[in-house]
Amino acid sequence: MTMANFPLELAPGACLSCRQQKQRCDRVIPSCSRCAARVVKCTYPARDQAALRQLASVSQFAADTLVVLRGLCPLDLSPAGERALLWAACARNSTFADDGDVPQASLSLTINEIFDSAGVHVVGTVRSYFDIAHHWLPILDRDNVLTRTDNFVSQKASCTVEEDAFALMIVCMYLFITPPCQHANNPVRHTLYRTVKSLLSILQASSDTTAQVLLMQSGVIIATHEIGHGMSKDAYETLIACRSLLQRINLNDHITKSASQTGRQLSFHRLQLDLCLSAIILLDMTVVLSTIDHDFPQLVHPSEVPQDSLLHRASNDDMYGEDAVRNLLARAQHALRLGDMLRSIGSSTDLAQCEAIEKTIYGQIGSYVSKTQGGRFPLCEAVAMSLSTLMILYRKTNYLKSATGDAKSNIAATCAYNLIIDTCRVESELLQRHGWHNNRRPCFLGLCCLLAASVHLDHLCPNGLKNGDAQHLRHALTGFSSRWKLGVTCVLHFNDAENGFLLYLVAGAQNLECNEGEDDDGRTFGSVALGCHKWA
Repeated sequence: MTMANFPLELAPGACLSCRQQKQRCDRVIPSCSRCAARVVKCTYPARDQAALRQLASVSQFAADTLVVLRGLCPLDLSPAGERALLWAACARNSTFADDGDVPQASLSLTINEIFDSAGVHVVGTVRSYFDIAHHWLPILDRDNVLTRTDNFVSQKASCTVEEDAFALMIVCMYLFITPPCQHANNPVRHTLYRTVKSLLSILQASSDTTAQVLLMQSGVIIATHEIGHGMSKDAYETLIACRSLLQRINLNDHITKSASQTGRQLSFHRLQLDLCLSAIILLDMTVVLSTIDHDFPQLVHPSEVPQDSLLHRASNDDMYGEDAVRNLLARAQHALRLGDMLRSIGSSTDLAQCEAIEKTIYGQIGSYVSKTQGGRFPLCEAVAMSLSTLMILYRKTNYLKSATGDAKSNIAATCAYNLIIDTCRVESELLQRHGWHNNRRPCFLGLCCLLAASVHLDHLCPNGLKNGDAQHLRHALTGFSSRWKLGVTCVLHFNDAENGFLLYLVAGAQNLECNEGEDDDGRTFGSVALGCHKWA
């Protein structure tokens, strides 16, 4: 007799999870099929409260009501879950006690129970984050974070604001590594995301310096998540909060002089702050360059970098080394230089200055490509940010129009076009083959800038993209949009640009009969082409 012939043992009623989710339960013991598929604890109610306590603890039963699970999509919070997290954060310094005088669970404990109820592998989440992001955003100490994660999972950590901030950082990692929910009615700004943003604001009231550093690191992670999903305004606001935290920490260091710390502790503390500052600078520049429909002012100017910052010690050669920390510092310097160019672009109508900026950008791109030989990180990010800055120069000034017919200008515009198309194609192929866990390429921030720049290629090609290039570009945008919502925004703008060009052709074609002629080679032309640039 096979196993299929044995009768299944069934519970008399649906499990607690299926009841809470209002789903049909097959009542299989010891775990129903739905709970088994979601890898969550399956608990059946007993006839009396004593038996119920034997099946599940009160905390586990409460945690089951805090989450919303939609098939294979990431977890979300129920209204009760949102209230529980916000109350846990607000009640830390409260003297209020409920009628039963039951101690309020800490924020870290509540987050732990939510993860456990949803079947989230916390250590796996943290390791996945480091595999995906650490090589291009090394703001965290991997070994230290993994050790603290083990303590968090085993609930050995003390109930302090520092541990609450660390637990919140794990939630930010979870948001970053998980793809968005594919259900149409579940937006990117879902309840878990909105609650995390509220918790960041609440916990910032703490005067604990270590907690402030953790909150700043959490803000950097959540801002990266927001950039990837096209939430530029949200990312900008998050970076403002991160910069405010950094200024508070620097002020506190200045007042206390860190008299109780050793030289090694001071060095590590300074490194943490400089890495966070570098990440804020890079993310700030990514917001500016990847936002398609409006502009943001830059948050950080070179004059705001402290004199003793390690950013001043980084060199261009660090862009090509193996040290991820020095890479980050050098890339932040590169972003600051691009920021200076953007400010010059916004305030200049001088064609000579525009030409000087164009020459400088092409010099940077040539240097990066030649030194990396086209196959080493951070080629994508450095070149992509430079190309995006170049596209802003072409879009926001009359430089190209004023230089129409100039051979050097035409060659430069064609070069920018070919670089963007080729880089999009190559990065798309690499991403398709290796996924996001490739520790060399692609670079997430570079792709955000590159794809946003690509939707403005109509400024270089008034006659439309070349044969095959539109298909390559659409493939790259669609592949990125399967994971990040910024790609969806880029696709929509790309479609609008293509549709606008087609309408332009139709409108011009209606007038061809009365405006037709022939060029020197006998080819027909019409008024539709008279206003178009002819790129080399």
